[in-house]
Order: sequence, then C-alpha cells, then structure tokens
Amino acid sequence: MSFSINTWSPALSVGVRLALVAIVTSLTLGPQAGNAQTAATTPEDAKSGAIYGRVSTEDGTVYQGRLRWGADEEAYWGEYFNGRREGNPWAEVAPEGALRFNEPVRLLGLSLGNIDRRVRLDRPFMARFGDIARIDTRRTEFRVTLKSGSVHDMDRFESDDLADGVQIWDESGKSVYLDEWSIRSIEFLETPVGTKAPERLYGSVTTRLGSYIGYLRWNREQGSYADSIEGSSGGRYLTVKFNDILSIERDAQDRARIALTDGDVMLIEGNTERGFAPRGVYVYDSRYGRVSAAWDEILSVRLGTVGTGPGYDDFPPGLELTGSVRTIQGEHLTGRIVYDLDESETTETLDAPLRGLDFSIPFGLIRSINLEEGQSLSSAHANVELHSGEVLQLERAGDLADSTAGVLVFEKGRTVPHHVPFSVIAELTFAPR
Repeated sequence: MSFSINTWSPALSVGVRLALVAIVTSLTLGPQAGNAQTAATTPEDAKSGAIYGRVSTEDGTVYQGRLRWGADEEAYWGEYFNGRREGNPWAEVAPEGALRFNEPVRLLGLSLGNIDRRVRLDRPFMARFGDIARIDTRRTEFRVTLKSGSVHDMDRFESDDLADGVQIWDESGKSVYLDEWSIRSIEFLETPVGTKAPERLYGSVTTRLGSYIGYLRWNREQGSYADSIEGSSGGRYLTVKFNDILSIERDAQDRARIALTDGDVMLIEGNTERGFAPRGVYVYDSRYGRVSAAWDEILSVRLGTVGTGPGYDDFPPGLELTGSVRTIQGEHLTGRIVYDLDESETTETLDAPLRGLDFSIPFGLIRSINLEEGQSLSSAHANVELHSGEVLQLERAGDLADSTAGVLVFEKGRTVPHHVPFSVIAELTFAPR
C-alpha cells in the first residue's frame, strides 16, 4: 500500500469529487434516511470564503490579510466565534420573576415538587465570523460588535476563541502569529478576489439518526483540506491530509476505515486529538445551521469539494426577533422577542440536542417553537418548525430546558416588557424576515 499525503491525487479531480458527493447525497438523503430529512441544497462556490481583516496590535503595528484562529482552527466566514458574555443587559429591564425559575424534582417519572433557582445571567456567546464587524480588546474584557450594530462585552478570563491568538497571511503569503494580549483590535473586511486559501472541508455525514451535508469541521477544529488526521496503521504512525481522503467509516470506538483518493483503503487506530474526532464533527447544513455529531453517532463521512464557502457579504446584518407568544391559558402577546434573556437577533441560535446530535439553528430559520405537548411529564420533546416547513422534534434540554428563563415580549408602545415563564408557553411564532 502506498499513498501521497502531501499532494492532491490526480486520480480524483474536483469535478469527480463533486459528482461523488452528489451520488452520496442522493443515496443517503432519501425518504428513509432518518427523522425529518429532506433533500439538501448544495451551496454555491464562493471565491472569498476565507476570513480576512485588519489587525492592530498594542504596539501600533497593523497587519492585513487572511486570518485563521490559533494555528489550525477557524478560518472561514461561516464558522463560529465563541466567548462568554460579561453581564446581561436584558436583566436590567426584566421583572424579578424572570430571574428565577422553579426546577422540577422528579424520581421514576413522579413529580416531587420544585426547587427555587436563580437564573444564571452570564451566557455563552456564539456568532459566525461573517456576522461580526469588529473585535476590540480591553484589559479584563473584549467587545464584539456585530454587523447589526449590537455590542457584546466578553469576559476575557473565560474560555473564548480570542485566547487562541490569530495567524495572519499577507498578500505575499508570509504569515505572522499574534497572541491574544498583543491584539488591540480586529476589523473584519470583505476578502479580496483572488485571495489564496485552502479549500474548505465539505461532505456528507451519515449518522444513526440520518444524513447531513455541508461544510465540515473534523473534531471541531480541522476545517480545510490542508489539515490532516493522525493515527497508527500496521504499527506505523501516520499523518494523512484530508485532500487524500475520499471517505471515513467508523469501524470501532478507536478505529476507522479510510478510503483514499488513489484507491487504497486503510484501517487507522488511535483516538487522539487529531484522530477519530473525540469531540465530534460539525456539519454546517444549510437546512439547520450547524449540527454537531458525536463520534459514537457517526457511521460514515464522504468528502467532496465546493470551494471555500460563502463570502463576508453573504452574511447580512441580523434583525431583531419579532413575533408572538401564546400561553397555555390562551393569552397572546406580540412584539419584539428576547428568548431566554439572551437571544434577540435572527442570526443567534437555538441550541438543543436530539439523540446524540446537537443542533444550533439560527432563529432566522425558525417559524415556530411548540411547547404545549412538552409541558406534560409524558413528553420530553418540543416541536421546532422551520420556515422550510420541516419540523424537528428536539429534546427538552439546552435552550428548550425547563431552566430556560422564559421570553421577554416588548409590545408596541410599551417600554417595560412582559415576561412569559417557560412553564406557561404553549407556542412561539416568529415573523419571517
């Protein structure tokens, strides 16, 4: 067995790879592919999918070029920047009742009453790089300004992507790495046409629940064909670049069968940080936003290429969430909506699991969230209907858990919002934007 790990195999051109992905999609996304699956749409090839910006340092130096977080992490506009908010501006306008919740105590399906809890006000922050206008640092915090104009202050001593530093490539291809404390500001700019960047991982991921197709991040880190997977095979430790891989099939907890583009097939072992995705695989499926699949749930991955993904101007500014809330008592409230004292724009996400998968669905894709059946002890799911007409039965966890801080509704003409506890919500309906 022999293979090249440094060059693209001539055995499979980009066109052939795309044809193979189309075949895989037609085979895996059929009517029996799993719960709530429909035909996927293939994203258009974009010439400017790599993150690009102007970085100013504390000593006054300015760098401009293609950016990648850390040494080998986020590199494309459609990937997410993560942090933790410092404080919560919505708590200032919320009534006291919105800051506490009754946590049910259950044993063997029986209710034993409730425990009074205070809502945690500092919240995780997640935004696609394409939604961000700039990042400005301070001594103990940093500020993220979105394209919409909304401002979010982050706790600099909590886990965040800024802590990994930034790699910058200028027009000549030379690179420099800046650690977080040397960065004063990052201004994101439209990527110039012709900017060279590795193609983004793309393919179909078949899980126990169904198949998902889109751009990928292996092990939540590796997202380009220039990245690699590591492990041992036949007593040898190998590093195999993704551009030499056609497919990966899960063979065991710490073993996978890899089909190479030159026709060879190999078993590779070793659940390492760069091995068989111990942290799972992200799939940026245009139907749902981002789907995270744990390694235990993955059956196979088929790779293809469609370029570097959408450009910076393909991410319009987020809009305020608006819609209506219907309670189980039949009351209706309409206006601006703040979900869980946290999400208030269409680009923010509803995060909830489903049988080993985790969905991060932009609110702009969601038509309604029906909790009426989920308010009974016999139901552990909520129906989330998308504007596409598809309905996902997500588990009552994450942003759909009983501990969610309910919804603030700012009715027209009122400066003080209504607070609707999660326990009395029957349905939320969002206005199409």
